[in-house]
Amino acid sequence: MKLLEEAIKYAVEHHNGSNRKGKNVPYILHPLEALNILYRMDASEEVLCAGVLHDTVEDTDATIADITVKFGTHVAELVAGHSENKDLEWEERKRIALADVAKADKDEQMVVLADKLANIRDIAMDYAKEGNSLWKRFNRGYEKQSWYYHGGVDALAKLAEYDDTKPFYNEFKEKVEMIFK
Repeated sequence: MKLLEEAIKYAVEHHNGSNRKGKNVPYILHPLEALNILYRMDASEEVLCAGVLHDTVEDTDATIADITVKFGTHVAELVAGHSENKDLEWEERKRIALADVAKADKDEQMVVLADKLANIRDIAMDYAKEGNSLWKRFNRGYEKQSWYYHGGVDALAKLAEYDDTKPFYNEFKEKVEMIFK
């Protein structure tokens, strides 16, 4: 798993100094949690690499070309498929992302599920502590987050059909339904 070791190092280097939104927590914990979720799904090494790298292009100076050279075409395609165009308004970005993931292959959907499950776990823990004040941390509040996460449940529904992803999809769906009643 030398490629994965390199991907972890690359992600750590590129996210160095960044924190999670509204928290004093190193950002790298999020891609590492997504990686762990994918590992528990028995994902391939390339999918594991894409999981730990999924935010590098979107949130750092890394490029898809860099990812292609260092980690190969498949990893780069998975990262690109998960990277949003931050030049667009939030609603448009999220609408496009949901439409794209609904049509994506299993590998790409696994990366998205790992990311979204890591996020909703984090939201659930913070919601239990902070209640509705949590939504002030987000550029878009409860209603928009609810729309987006429910859309993710719908877009990723195919993953409920596979034994390796079903438990993680079900956890994601349950947490979304619990938080966004």
